[in-house]
Amino acid sequence: MKKRILSIVIILCMVFTLIPTTSLAATQLTTLNIGGINVPLPSDGNITYSNTDTTDSIWWVSNSGGSYTLTLNNANILTNYSFLLHDFYHYTAAIYADGDLNLILQGTSTVINDGLLIGGSGSACGMYINGALDISGNGTLNISSSHIPSGGAFSVGLYITGALNVSESANLNAISTENSNSYRGYGIFCYEAIIENNAVVSATGGLSPLNETRYSTGIMLFGSSRFIVRDNATVNATGASSNQLYYSKGIDLSSSHMIISDNASVTAQAGTVYLGGSFGLSDSNDTYGGGILTVNGGTLTAIGHSTTRTASSGISINRTITINGGTVVAVAGFGQSSVGISTRYENIYINGGKVIASSTSALSGSNGIYANSSSSNIYIDSSALVIAKSGYNALYMTTAMNKNPYGTASVLSGSYDSKFAVYGRTGTYKVVAEGIDLTTGNHSEKTLADDGYTWNSSTNTMTIENIIIDGNVNGITTDTYGIKTPSNTNIILKGVNVICPGNTSGAESHGINSTADLTISGSGDMIIASGHSQSNSIGLYSDSNIILNGGSCISLAGEGDTNRKALFLSPVTTNPRSTRTLSGGGYDKIVAVWIVKTPESTPNASFVATGSSNGTVSNVTTDMRFSVDGGNNWYYFNDTVTQIPLVTSTNGIQVYKPGNGTTTLDSDIQTITVTQAVVPSVTHSNCTTLANNDGKIIGVTSQMEYKLGTDTDWTDGNGLDITGLTDGTYYVRSKASGTMLASASQTIVIYGYVGLREDTPISVADYVNEVLIGLNSNASYKINGTSITSDGDGKIEIQNSWFGTTILLEKVGNGTTTFDSLAQSITLSARPTAPFCIVIQPSANVTTGTVTGITTSMQYSIDGGSTWIDGNNNDVTGLAPGTVLVRIKAQAGTAPYGLNQSIVITAYTAPPSINVYTDPVSVLQSGDYCIANNLDGLISKGKTLTVNGDKFARLIFDTDALKGIDEQTTGNVKIEIKDVSSDYQKNLPNKKIFTLAITSNGKEITYFGGSVTVSLPYELKEGETANQVTVWYLANDGSMTEIPCTYIEKTKLVTFTVTHFSQYVVGADMLWVNPYSDLKDTDLYFDAIKYVTDNNMMQGVSVTEFEPDTILTRGMMVTILWKLEKQPNVASATVQFDDVADEMWYTEAIAWAADKNIVNGYNGSFNPNDFLTREQMATIMYRYAGYKKYDLSKTFDLSVYIDKPSDWALSSISWAVAEGIIEGKDERLNPKGDISRAQMAAVLKRFAENNKK
Repeated sequence: MKKRILSIVIILCMVFTLIPTTSLAATQLTTLNIGGINVPLPSDGNITYSNTDTTDSIWWVSNSGGSYTLTLNNANILTNYSFLLHDFYHYTAAIYADGDLNLILQGTSTVINDGLLIGGSGSACGMYINGALDISGNGTLNISSSHIPSGGAFSVGLYITGALNVSESANLNAISTENSNSYRGYGIFCYEAIIENNAVVSATGGLSPLNETRYSTGIMLFGSSRFIVRDNATVNATGASSNQLYYSKGIDLSSSHMIISDNASVTAQAGTVYLGGSFGLSDSNDTYGGGILTVNGGTLTAIGHSTTRTASSGISINRTITINGGTVVAVAGFGQSSVGISTRYENIYINGGKVIASSTSALSGSNGIYANSSSSNIYIDSSALVIAKSGYNALYMTTAMNKNPYGTASVLSGSYDSKFAVYGRTGTYKVVAEGIDLTTGNHSEKTLADDGYTWNSSTNTMTIENIIIDGNVNGITTDTYGIKTPSNTNIILKGVNVICPGNTSGAESHGINSTADLTISGSGDMIIASGHSQSNSIGLYSDSNIILNGGSCISLAGEGDTNRKALFLSPVTTNPRSTRTLSGGGYDKIVAVWIVKTPESTPNASFVATGSSNGTVSNVTTDMRFSVDGGNNWYYFNDTVTQIPLVTSTNGIQVYKPGNGTTTLDSDIQTITVTQAVVPSVTHSNCTTLANNDGKIIGVTSQMEYKLGTDTDWTDGNGLDITGLTDGTYYVRSKASGTMLASASQTIVIYGYVGLREDTPISVADYVNEVLIGLNSNASYKINGTSITSDGDGKIEIQNSWFGTTILLEKVGNGTTTFDSLAQSITLSARPTAPFCIVIQPSANVTTGTVTGITTSMQYSIDGGSTWIDGNNNDVTGLAPGTVLVRIKAQAGTAPYGLNQSIVITAYTAPPSINVYTDPVSVLQSGDYCIANNLDGLISKGKTLTVNGDKFARLIFDTDALKGIDEQTTGNVKIEIKDVSSDYQKNLPNKKIFTLAITSNGKEITYFGGSVTVSLPYELKEGETANQVTVWYLANDGSMTEIPCTYIEKTKLVTFTVTHFSQYVVGADMLWVNPYSDLKDTDLYFDAIKYVTDNNMMQGVSVTEFEPDTILTRGMMVTILWKLEKQPNVASATVQFDDVADEMWYTEAIAWAADKNIVNGYNGSFNPNDFLTREQMATIMYRYAGYKKYDLSKTFDLSVYIDKPSDWALSSISWAVAEGIIEGKDERLNPKGDISRAQMAAVLKRFAENNKK
């Protein structure tokens, strides 16, 4: 005996050790064994099949992001896998997974653990999942565990350490094998469960016949979790029967919360036991734990069968029971303390629905509904209907001392301390205080309104509606019947009806008794309860057939010594399309619950094809389902008119309406026959031009449609060929019509026209004539991408800009059959620079000019370039006054002719006589002579010579320069300023080119000591600024060297200093390179700072920094304006402020500004280091504008701003706002605010742009 007890203790310890302490956290799968085979887990996106020929695979495993899915397809898995847990406990399983697993069911699969367990301490499982298991699909899975040797722990059909989820019409049947030697047999053992979406789960606990300490449970949950059944799901959980079992349970919640809703059906049925208890639905009998039950809808049937010694309960929950709707049937078997519904510690709330609670036993402690604790109560709402029946007490509350339950419900019949009680809403039901015997008496005047029933004796038809027949009275000794009918009676059910004949000491108590052939039809409900009798307690009795054609019934047996049965005969159905569904109990058991269901009407859907595999189904509802694959997969319609895909002529379309799960069956399947049009056979022609837009499809009829492969929509054919098509892939098909699908597509490929490439040009440069030759006449070409046409001789004139570059020459295709050629690369020599020949001008002795240095490689022209004369290495003499052009000759195949040297022959003019005793002339016009005596006079007196030209051009020779000129000649000197820009427009567009020349006795003087200040005219063009104006020295080789200069925008003169004469270029250098490291081109003030820098209005604090965020002081502001005025001399001005010391960086600027009345200071001081305010800046700019004589007439109404400037600044601020120099923000001007250098740059830019004249 001690060994036996020790063995039991070890087994119990092992069971609870194996229950995980934590759950529901994701567990990564690393090992999967199927039928003794370790399955290689596939990588992400891949699949492992059971067979190399995948079409023959009975299972496969896929991986999606580390989540593994096992699909069973008509699999039959028998071989088991052995493994150890905690290095001690032996386990076997036909399928083993050490982590979370998804399972998809296809067809019918069987998983059986057919091997014996090795070792005495262990368990056998059909499937063992160390994690969560999610089952879906529309197939069926049958699982069972193996036999194990004596002394094993337990046998489980499906063992899951995590959550079980079953959905999508999946059908799961888990069995703990009978006749096993385990101490515990579980159909399903898991932490939590969710059964939904039409899924069906059946679980059966195994039979353990050898020892009285054994347990058999259909579904066992461990820990504190949840058990949810919803969305038309069905759960059947059964515990085995045996005279050796200690406990048999349908469902054991442990400490979990069970919730039933949404037309779900749950049946929890325990078997008959010998010693312990038989509980349909129960939990842990623990003071500190226990389950919770909530029923929101659907049906719950909980049956506890007879026990010889102790308790039997339909529902036994430690904690709260809440029933809000649906139907709950809870029946206990024969035995002491037999209770239909009980709670041990908390309350029972019945807020709605129908509740039938019955105890078959009449022994002490047997109750229909029982609240056991001193703090427990029963609450019943008037919207509920509660039928409580027992051979002892209908209801019992310990705390209430046998009083009526709480709540708004009324006692409709019986009482809590009677054997039968009905609670509900007053006025709804007709209560009959005795049985109804239709075999005697006159019942023809009975009405539903007054009596709750009618009787038609000619047809033997009884109609009952919301009637309660309670025949319970004390002291009955005769047989009792709730309703007794003659043979061939039809009872039509309406509403909810309760029938109880009452207890008797006689032999018979029948709820309904019929002598022969009883038919039950209609759509109502009927609860039938027999009373207690000495012999036969039968719920529904007939001497022959009971024909069930409609309605739902609950039949309860009472206590009888011979028979306790729900029905005396098995019922039949006469409608071949109807069915009777037994949802709980059995016809020869103490309770039977059944519903007669009739089929829904067969749909009459219409289908109109719209494509080759799709179309529109109409005349349907969203609760109908359809299949396009022969019934393998079904889908709900999403609207009354639904577009459906994947339609084929092979399978057509099948439509049915599912039953509601309560009173109706699925309808017959409507099959819509679908045909498919024949694939067309059209021809085509390809594109024939480079435009690739003349392809054609030939033979398209009005019964066809076509589209480009990349298009979505189809275009109807019109009986004509389809023309004007671009190259590409096209599809043509016969159109859909009625139930005929469009045909499969005929694929048409229209190829584009490739065309021919033009021949690459072979052209050469004719430098003498400056043309490209060797081309087709009057043909189209491209040079550097620009179109050009050859002339009739196949020549193209070489443009001046091409010389010195490499050009790309292409022959242009005709656009129809040819395309552009490859490019010929031609490198053209640059023009030689202008020669430097010397001119000897006419003199008093020789009236013509001479040009020396013209070689045989040169040529010259005396008629403006119309004709050219080749040089011969001799001087060209006898040249009349005018212009002589000299250039390098073109070299055939080598180089073009060079740039022109322009030589002007000037007629000799006798110099005027000068009185040597007068002061020398110091100002001449361009082209005048400075005679030798005058030149000597200027030098001797240390004077300068000014030569004025057109547009205020000016040369100022200092004395040293005059000396240098005098040393190179003894004759008169001619000085000229010549604008030669027109000669250079090809090479130097948008620039001004000037020649500065000094000649004496036909000799040019280019270099001299001293310096000449040169001022040349230049007018700014659109987009140019003064700061961009630049001067370059133009050398004979065409190179340019920049010369420092100053440009005055007002005089339009650029001034610079030179020490020799040549040609000079004046223009704008448009590229501005930002010198400041603290300024980015994305900065708000970038344009303003660039503008003031370009125009010398402000400069940086250093070469590389502008400091845009530095706050401006009063001294800085005045200095900026002073420098803007070219730092005028203020020697005559005196500093009138006591805080402005001599020789400070701002002293001269403040003296100048005060002298011009631009600043006044205050209280005798200027405060040069004070931060400048916005209103001070506006005032200074206003006075500066007045000094510049700019327009000061603009004003702005400052009343729109909520902050006002000082009185002395009102006029200045009004003018500055009107001019846009300062701006407000959010109704404020901030006149006392600071101003930064960047903001000052913006002010100066606006000021300058406003006053640019």
